[in-house]
Order: sequence, then C-alpha cells, then structure tokens
Amino acid sequence: MPLCILRVNKQACNNSTHRVSNAIAMKNETSYQRWINPALKKSGISLKELALKAEMDYSALWKIARGNPATYPGSSRPEYDNAVKIGELLGDVEGSLEAAGYTSATSAVESLAVELSQLDADDQQYILNLIRRLSASRGQQSAEPAPTEQQ
Repeated sequence: MPLCILRVNKQACNNSTHRVSNAIAMKNETSYQRWINPALKKSGISLKELALKAEMDYSALWKIARGNPATYPGSSRPEYDNAVKIGELLGDVEGSLEAAGYTSATSAVESLAVELSQLDADDQQYILNLIRRLSASRGQQSAEPAPTEQQ
C-alpha cells in the first residue's frame, strides 16, 4: 500500500517518510556541516554563543551550520577569516579550514610544484628566476636597519 490509507499503517508511513527526509538531509549536508555540528556538541558551545564570540551574524552562521545549501546558495562554508575564528573557538583551526575547503600552506606549495612541473623548461626557469628576485628583494628589505627615532 503506497498511500497511508489504513490507520494502522499511518505510523509506519510517517517513520519511513522521516527516514527518507533524514537521508536526503544527510546527502545535502556540506563538509563544513559534518565538521561543525560535532565540534559544537563536543565543545558544549551553542550556535548562538559561537556567533557572538566569533562576532558573526547568527542567521549567516545558522545557514552555514544547519541550512540546506540548495535552499541557501553560497552559504555552504564561512569566509576564511571566519573559519579561522570558528576553529579557534572550537579548538580545531586546521579542521575548520579543511572542512571549509581552504588549503593548508603545505598543500598549496605541493599544488604549485605540480603546476610548475607541467611547464616547459624555459617557463620553469623564468618562474624560478622571478621567485629568486622576489626572495632577494624581501631579504634586502629585512636586512635594512630599522629607522631610529630622532629627538
């Protein structure tokens, strides 16, 4: 019986509908939601407290943590600075950044190395020379003595 016509089967239909809606919600859950909700529970901080401490708009944070990304496009992850704040408050900055899709410095360097390896030898040498010049100019700037205060 696909329709819940019989009163006896009404509870069974409601339960299966609930299971289906939960499965759909879990499928639509973002990686940030999979990280933040257990982190909130572990820390004992409510979403409202987190919003206050992170100096974020509660409704924006709610959309990130609880909202369906199909309903709230563009709210699947916090901005980088907010991901750092949230991570600091929940005791896991690296987890917050990773869940939000921001790469660590190590993976950024690795991806640049891959990109560089795909260039021809002349382009590789050109880019390496640019990096060396940039490093040298930064080194000269830091080697200059700090200005002294004149009286």
